[in-house]
Amino acid sequence: MEWRYSVPVDPEILQKAGVFTLLPARRHKNDKIPEQALKSLLGDYRKIFNDGKESKIPATMTPDGEMSIFILPEALPERLAVASRLNGFAIIHDDVTEGLDATAAIEESRDLDDSLDPTFSDKGELGHHTGAYKKVISKYVYEMVRMDREVGRCLDEDYYSYDREAFVNRTEGVRIFNAVDFFIEHEALSVEDAKAKVCGLIQGLERHFLREKEEIFRDHPNLSYDHKS
Repeated sequence: MEWRYSVPVDPEILQKAGVFTLLPARRHKNDKIPEQALKSLLGDYRKIFNDGKESKIPATMTPDGEMSIFILPEALPERLAVASRLNGFAIIHDDVTEGLDATAAIEESRDLDDSLDPTFSDKGELGHHTGAYKKVISKYVYEMVRMDREVGRCLDEDYYSYDREAFVNRTEGVRIFNAVDFFIEHEALSVEDAKAKVCGLIQGLERHFLREKEEIFRDHPNLSYDHKS
């Protein structure tokens, strides 16, 4: 494999961190991008949630760099910032819920789950933080969707490639990295139900993109053709 955006992780760092993987450990060359993304994320969290918890969050910095440089070593540089913010938000959510009692943690997780459901606003009353989660996630997802709709394309690929990946997993033991498999494992869904959920996410992203695009064009009618394409 040709590595374009990453370099090997120093063996001393791996030893210090207790890493035992047999896979090549690498880190993104652009380590400053995720650091700036983390500052942006904490600023967004502060403005949207306004609960003061961002100052108590360990977040995603390590002595050797922001976690995303290790999690996303080959991310395209132009997508690294928003991918780092989404990754950081997931980790921050875990940090916040770990400090809550079981009931409150379940409510927070339910709010986050509802915020990821593009049809939830039609189902009834929003949870305490559902709206806040929607504001954060929709902002970052829209950034990614604007980048040639790569998110939808990735989910499309997951949807259509799952059967092949599952076959390779069964026959060769290769681990599956696929959104369909994620919902099968974490939500105990059948294959067909997991595919339907991924399909719903794709359509939700498409509707969100078209809605946001329409609003931008309405508010800025003099945008050039390049921006409208």
